[in-house]
Amino acid sequence: PVATLEGHTGAVSGLAYSPDGALLATAGYDQTVRLWNTSDWRELAVLTGQFNEIWSLAFSPRGDWLATGGKSGVVKMWNPANRPQRQRETNLLKQEMAGAVSPDGAFRLWHRNFVDWHLVDMLREEETVQWTVTGHSAAHSAISRDGGWVALGANDGRLTVWNTSQMNAPKATNLGPHKIDMLAFSPKAQLLAVGLGRREIQVLDRASLRPVARWERAANYFPSLDFSPDERLLAATFEDGVVAFWDVVQNRPHAELKAHRLWATVVVFAPDGRTIATAGEDGHIKLWDFPSLRERASFGEGINAFWWLAWSPDGRRLASTTGDGSVQLWDPTSGQELTSLRGQSHTILNVVFSADGNRLL
Repeated sequence: PVATLEGHTGAVSGLAYSPDGALLATAGYDQTVRLWNTSDWRELAVLTGQFNEIWSLAFSPRGDWLATGGKSGVVKMWNPANRPQRQRETNLLKQEMAGAVSPDGAFRLWHRNFVDWHLVDMLREEETVQWTVTGHSAAHSAISRDGGWVALGANDGRLTVWNTSQMNAPKATNLGPHKIDMLAFSPKAQLLAVGLGRREIQVLDRASLRPVARWERAANYFPSLDFSPDERLLAATFEDGVVAFWDVVQNRPHAELKAHRLWATVVVFAPDGRTIATAGEDGHIKLWDFPSLRERASFGEGINAFWWLAWSPDGRRLASTTGDGSVQLWDPTSGQELTSLRGQSHTILNVVFSADGNRLL
């Protein structure tokens, strides 16, 4: 062997090299993480504070953060350069959870018990904004594509919108009495679509929060809304298998498409606006030419319901999620499944591509 590293007093449960190869991090059942210099295998630091067995660890792509997690349900974020003082803690057992991800994966919103909210710039790997929401439970959230706007909707119909550069001056309105159960910004964040009580959809002018369009169908909608790239149309999915399109400019129905035999669960416009992808509880993904709404392709085994779809930025890949906790990557031209990512035991309700199209988040 090149080296034998001694120090852990229990089983070693994980190893991770930093991206530049200069550090080796080891984790153990002794509740410690140890950092080693790979040039001489000298122990540089012992990181403590996990308070239970550590099961896994990983460096961020730039190597400036080390994440550790284990039996306690706590994820700790360490900065190896400032070892061991600087750390962030996320307690997964106290309902710290993701709220939303921007359409291009550049920004992530997470919260603790729907009260303490945090906005993270995923490209710079740093938290940009943190704020507290008091007085109501913000059950649904959305981030604009550029990360400049955040919207939170409550069970009593209250809606609050922040400019992330001016968090002390939010705009608020009450759309009650129905529960807000879906939010979606238009591509340029000029409009905000709001789902109310599984029946009514309103499109608001983001600057004034005044309604510019209202939409209601007899069938309940499924929480999936997507604007066309030019922001003129809003698409929504419904429990009767219909995907419907609303002309936001004219405030009138545009078209309806009987897309699936069971619930239509998700609809997404391709980046060029010339194709839409739909998925349903019937276990199929379908591609449609737009605006003709002619079916171009159908794929999927018809076994597991699909819950989410996401186009890659160049439109050459389509990602999907299913109820068995897996993520699939498809070639939309051929309908071929390129790969299937497994390992989650629960339904994945959201997935997005990174801005460069190289990662799924």
